[in-house]
Amino acid sequence: MSSFRLRKEGLCSRLDRLGRRRLLVTLMMSLWAVVLAPAQAAVRAVQTPIAAQPLETALVALAEQTELQILYVGTVIAHRRSSPVSAGLPALEALRQMLADTDIAFDLLRPGAVRLTPRERVPTSAAKPASLDEVVVVASHREQALLAVPVSARVVNLAEHDAFGMVRADEVLSRLPGVDYAVSSQWGAGLYNHFDIRGIAAERSGTTTVVYLGDTPLFDALTPHSMFTTPFPVLFDLDRLEILRGPQGVEFGAGAEGGALRFVPRSADTRNPSYMGAVELGAIERGGALRGAQGIAATPVLPGVLGVRIAAFVREEGGYVDRVNPFTGETVQQNANRTALSALRASVAYEPNESLSIRPSFSYQSMHQRDSPMFYVALSNPSNGVLRNGKLMAQPFEETLKIGALRIDQHWPSVTLTSITSVAERDDRAVIDQTNEAGAYYFGGYGDPSGPEVPTSYADAVTDRAHADLHHFSQELRLMSSPSARRFVWSAGLFYGNSVRSQSDQSYLTVLPDLAAIAQSDLDHSSQVNVFAQARWAMTSHWKVGAGLRGGTYHTSTRKLGGGYLDPSAGPATVVRNSGSLPITPRFDISYQFNERWMGYALASRGARIGKVTATSRCNEETFGGGYGADSLWNYEIGTKGSVWSDALTFDVSVYDVEWRNVQARTYDPCGNSYMTSAGNVVSRGVDFTLQARPNNRLLLALDLSTGDVRSRDTVYGAGGVLVAQRGAAMSGVPDVPAPWTGTLRAEYVYPIRDSLRGTVNLMWSVRSHHPGPFPELNPAFPTYDPRFASDPATSQWNAALAIELRNMTMRLHVDNLLNTQPVLQRSGDAPGTPILYAYTQHPRSVNLSAEFRH
Repeated sequence: MSSFRLRKEGLCSRLDRLGRRRLLVTLMMSLWAVVLAPAQAAVRAVQTPIAAQPLETALVALAEQTELQILYVGTVIAHRRSSPVSAGLPALEALRQMLADTDIAFDLLRPGAVRLTPRERVPTSAAKPASLDEVVVVASHREQALLAVPVSARVVNLAEHDAFGMVRADEVLSRLPGVDYAVSSQWGAGLYNHFDIRGIAAERSGTTTVVYLGDTPLFDALTPHSMFTTPFPVLFDLDRLEILRGPQGVEFGAGAEGGALRFVPRSADTRNPSYMGAVELGAIERGGALRGAQGIAATPVLPGVLGVRIAAFVREEGGYVDRVNPFTGETVQQNANRTALSALRASVAYEPNESLSIRPSFSYQSMHQRDSPMFYVALSNPSNGVLRNGKLMAQPFEETLKIGALRIDQHWPSVTLTSITSVAERDDRAVIDQTNEAGAYYFGGYGDPSGPEVPTSYADAVTDRAHADLHHFSQELRLMSSPSARRFVWSAGLFYGNSVRSQSDQSYLTVLPDLAAIAQSDLDHSSQVNVFAQARWAMTSHWKVGAGLRGGTYHTSTRKLGGGYLDPSAGPATVVRNSGSLPITPRFDISYQFNERWMGYALASRGARIGKVTATSRCNEETFGGGYGADSLWNYEIGTKGSVWSDALTFDVSVYDVEWRNVQARTYDPCGNSYMTSAGNVVSRGVDFTLQARPNNRLLLALDLSTGDVRSRDTVYGAGGVLVAQRGAAMSGVPDVPAPWTGTLRAEYVYPIRDSLRGTVNLMWSVRSHHPGPFPELNPAFPTYDPRFASDPATSQWNAALAIELRNMTMRLHVDNLLNTQPVLQRSGDAPGTPILYAYTQHPRSVNLSAEFRH
């Protein structure tokens, strides 16, 4: 009986070898299975393990144990071996496990009968129509096709950047048009980063762009401010990065005034196992070596019910900036800015039935940077690869980020209830060399005639030891209409967030290295409760309208304690409290669907940040600061997106006008002490454009382009006649100002070599333009006026990668910064007129070789 069920259809096999169409074979086998095959008993589970062996004999054993009918053409299984099968597996799961290491799939013809077919192989011609993959984005609190939602977004498939070996978020963000990312060159080991979307920048006030890892917020408007700014996840075992442009208050709350970044991790699968391991080696031009490894294991524990995914990553990146003795020029530490990265991610998927999904996850990552990547402009020559840091001491930086989340989805016929519980913990430690700043502002110089910032010996060293830890808890409940709803879709929910941050900042002098000269500790606590709702109604088959709203309440408290033998203001702890209503953030949109794959839309959305009560500054017996009001903006946007030529070309274009009022900005009192105030009104206008084309199955072309112009509408003076903002000028912050236009062009070419073997070439060209100004900092009325400060020069960078891909292995060679361009970026100093200027540059050219193994 078993041999009959397992018969090879010899006639069909011979016809196939003679070149008959496979369609005829398929029709004959289907007819046999459905009409002519005798009635069979119900299939059973595997009784005893089936060892790895020639596939033909393994299939016989499986059929005998389970009574499963298995149909195939003889050439499909020829010369192939099976994977071992465990006892107790259902028949279909056992067959899937048996075929795991082959290029064979199976189709279910009817209960108890399957047909084996070859899996689709690497395309060898353009016979199959070329098309681009469907892009998915989270909008209205649900995953939807990007082309179907009226939102300006760029969804980056992180496999695009995996090809170039990019694992740090700053490597990707600095190349994304419409996103401005930079690091302060003045302070420590690059602790203070700046990033914004569409020029809606945060100047040490509440953030304007929120960051999420999956469903977990890492930073929002109420997260207590820290000297250690926004953390980003390591780009490892992640599926995609969503850049949502414009206010996203309805989706993500008050912190999303200018937009949101959402890093989406891969998650456990209850059905499909996968295993991956990779190693890499590399070298940096005039710098150190790079090496790393990673591994991923994802497997169903109970097929269809329980799955587990575990991923681990380690990497050591060599440095390329030498720390030197500033008095003699002698090298103290070569390639001092070495970095070590490690990460671990784990997730579980539990699906006891079709309506319930429970998904806990955990993420851990750490970074240890042994010294600053900044260099002294006067001691360096970037065009020749000479980068030297003249700080008196090393400035190490350590960061640890832990995230735990539990997502539960309960589906009913008409609605879905989602619960998301998240905990994020962050611990940061750094040593900062404050010698130059202390000389300028506290000691009146060290005796060097060239300037008060210039030390005369290592005995002048001033060390700052900083530590901060943050604990953030959030709970969100969402109720959403069924995905099958077509005319009217809606979502509503409740969000609660609670953050606690403690921070200490202690300065030490060489003469008393273990006793703090100035010490400050802060304890900040904030909490918020939000309610939100949005809906979209299809008025006709073409027209849709949508609306959303979010609001809530908040409470903050800050406790400050000062001390140290050189701090005259040391005294009792001060506590500042603040509470009130969160700004209301509505959103309205209307869209027209030209056809299934092309839409146009218009929207208006509001973003806002709360005001804050802050510590005051004192100058000449006067008090400055003490608090600042809320700012808000309206974003008006029209756009169109779609695909043509059977999805061979997709486009997404949006034009925006942002009216930003009462902008929160940092200014200075007449003594040079900084405080927050309102800088009047700002307008931001521009265009975001994305085009992707796949002319054939071998070639992919992608162009991203953003233009923007951000200008102050008012001239604003602060206390004592200090200039805060200048009408027609860029916002203050030079050199960190958004480029007027940015672009990235990417090309991928796939060359089939033979069956299951292909080569892939990737090229990426990124450009950023120079901002010509004017800038308020270049006005003599500005408190930090220095004519040497300017925006970054125009930059460009080429990256290239070559890959050889087999069925279970990929070898990659990638070259970052192919032409080794090293412009002077973020030039700054501790005080106006300082003889010591700091800067950094693009990562020097590096050549990396990696091997990836899959199972």
